[in-house]
Amino acid sequence: MDHFVREYGSFPYSTFKLCFVDDAPQKVQASASITICSNNVLYPPEIIDFLCPTTRLLTVALTQQWISINIVPKKWSDLWLTIGLSHYMAGIFLKKLMGINEYRFRLKKAMERLCTEDIGQRPLADAKMDAPIPEPVMDFMTLKAPVVLFVLNQRLTKPANSTGLQKVITKILLDAFLRKCEKYGHMRLDAFANQYIFGTGLPRFQVSQRFNRKKMVIEVILKQLNMSQRPPRKLQNDTFVYDGIRYLDKEITAPVQQLFTVLEFLYFG
Repeated sequence: MDHFVREYGSFPYSTFKLCFVDDAPQKVQASASITICSNNVLYPPEIIDFLCPTTRLLTVALTQQWISINIVPKKWSDLWLTIGLSHYMAGIFLKKLMGINEYRFRLKKAMERLCTEDIGQRPLADAKMDAPIPEPVMDFMTLKAPVVLFVLNQRLTKPANSTGLQKVITKILLDAFLRKCEKYGHMRLDAFANQYIFGTGLPRFQVSQRFNRKKMVIEVILKQLNMSQRPPRKLQNDTFVYDGIRYLDKEITAPVQQLFTVLEFLYFG
């Protein structure tokens, strides 16, 4: 709690309560000043396997008091931003709590999942989105939105005098989020938003190497693959029914971004 108060301003409510109940339909359900958790979240001290996922669940429940409960989306197409910011804030705290290597590992695993799942999906800011929102859509949004915000923060922190998303979050208005980012990052984000927020897919690369005998060096060749060369998304148990309904309804998918021009290379070594 102290970390979030220092970084993102005062707590929006007078108290914060955690309530654990039996047979709760969801593991964690956040509400104004209270979070209802299932007893399944609890674990004995001698079992450490659930330490990371449980800590993440409770941290996200706390950050949702700032973003998602106190600040709510104006439109359904803004839902990705409240979900993404609450998980992004939780990730920054967990990086300080568990270390940079754990943070990089979790981010890398999320990107690997995106490579296999972000095929034929809806854009994050889908203008056609309406209630009720299917659970697979919420799960995909929860996966992709924090990664997109991380990439956006990497771009915003390139100028020496920029604080990245840190200052934007403290003065957030959902309808002016991108304008605030442009103001504090001193750059235009139209291309970034069109490719990562209002578009679908993500860049894919083929990495190869060759030995240059003349220069006596190993050259690394990085080639971006066309989105038409992506492998098909495999059927999964959790999304099989949803994918079938989309197929039967002949849902029109968003236009595919063939090549990405806004790129951010990250090193996880």
